[in-house]
Amino acid sequence: MLSAEIKAPGLEADNRCQTAIDVTDPIETLIVSGDEQTDEIRKESFFLRVALAPYWSRRGGDPRKSGDLAIVHVKNSNEMAGINFRDYQVIILANVPQIGAESARALEQRIYEGGGLIIAPGNFTRVDNFNSMLYREMDRGRRQCWDWSWGTRFFGFVGAAIRCRAR
Repeated sequence: MLSAEIKAPGLEADNRCQTAIDVTDPIETLIVSGDEQTDEIRKESFFLRVALAPYWSRRGGDPRKSGDLAIVHVKNSNEMAGINFRDYQVIILANVPQIGAESARALEQRIYEGGGLIIAPGNFTRVDNFNSMLYREMDRGRRQCWDWSWGTRFFGFVGAAIRCRAR
């Protein structure tokens, strides 16, 4: 409950305001980057991390106390096989060259559980790999839950946001 009061002469009944505020925990966000260079500003994740957690990116410290809407974790794409996607509410694949079958199944499971997936392809991304791993059984009608925000196929698009629709 947030309360504000003005101390001034006059109407005592009209100098106070109260409102309820919903406070949510920061969103656990994972950026899997395909191009983490040594120069900070050239890293694939740099601008995305700053956009999602501007205060923490600038000041550091405890990300839960920064006031940002997201807690951002960055992993290199070659670590992808060992990532537990259930630890994150949103997963962003930024210029990831390719994904393996195990990672594709884990991502699919996380989406079915309610997590979000954003794919931001780049110059290293092998689109044919993404199509075969994430879209391979859609044509046979087995994965009707996947909702592609931008079109029916991955290739030719700037990016894709995927979520699981309740049927």
